[in-house]
Amino acid sequence: GVLKLFEPLIGSIENVELSEMVNQKGEPLGMVPRKLVHKVNLLHRGIGMIVAKDRPILTPLCTSFPDLYMHRRTDTKRIFPSLYDMFVGGVSTAREDAKTTAAREVAEELGLERALTDPTMLSDPLFN
Repeated sequence: GVLKLFEPLIGSIENVELSEMVNQKGEPLGMVPRKLVHKVNLLHRGIGMIVAKDRPILTPLCTSFPDLYMHRRTDTKRIFPSLYDMFVGGVSTAREDAKTTAAREVAEELGLERALTDPTMLSDPLFN
């Protein structure tokens, strides 16, 4: 199929994860192998968020800030390898909505597996 066209750029096309390339309005233009997203700097869908412990970061009459979760980036990252990061996020897979991407990334990067099964883990203001 069409994935064969990408083989010279990404190597093997077996088990290729697809992402959606988007225009400046975030509208999907087509699916491309995820490896190409950063390799050739394609505009794509993804998510980045700050994860707070026990309560939202901003609440009415907020007098203090909650603890924030952080994680250490893997040493194979192209940008800032092995450094600590206060943002949790990543590339959305093809046809994956923002809430699903967010839950997957929280589970993967912070080990908070409950995000995958408990919709209250992610605050709705992020997605409205």
